[in-house]
Amino acid sequence: MAGSYLWVSSIDNPPTVSKIDPTSDTAVGTVSLTPSVTIGKLCYYAGYIWVPCTDTNNVKKVDPVAFTVVATISVGTGPIACVGGGGSVWVTNSTGRSVSRIDPVGNSVTATITVGSSPRGIDYGNGYVWVGNYSDSTLSRIDPASNTSTHTTSGFSNPLGVCVLGSYVWVSNYNSTNLMKVDSTGTISATVST
Repeated sequence: MAGSYLWVSSIDNPPTVSKIDPTSDTAVGTVSLTPSVTIGKLCYYAGYIWVPCTDTNNVKKVDPVAFTVVATISVGTGPIACVGGGGSVWVTNSTGRSVSRIDPVGNSVTATITVGSSPRGIDYGNGYVWVGNYSDSTLSRIDPASNTSTHTTSGFSNPLGVCVLGSYVWVSNYNSTNLMKVDSTGTISATVST
């Protein structure tokens, strides 16, 4: 969701990102991405759509009004998801064991932070960036002030989805029907059966 619109990616050739008006149930604009790329989970931040391109190791910055790519930023290997927060865009690099921090004004990577193996899901909240590391079944907590992972929580089962809601982080697991609730210290405080 970006403003009052939805943004949806497709696997067309070339792939596209479309702006959907939920009041009229219509696509009101589309951006084609070339060369053909695999698109990860996009995000909206600082007035732009940010599109991780997994197989070209970059993120495309899309103008949501002009429907054009205005910048392409090289990041780590296998960028798969992004989130905006704390003045930056944060990108998980799924085969690079890292998170790239992008300056949304300067269109450049300002830090690369080492996390666990195969980082996927990412969200920002409570002053931290939270990253689900799929292959080693952990959750990393990144402190934006130091650009380091300051805490790692284990006990997950291939975490994919990460969502901050209020003062808690919620983590979904690929190999489980449970949803894990994590407090701001990185401690699992509840397991919810779904």
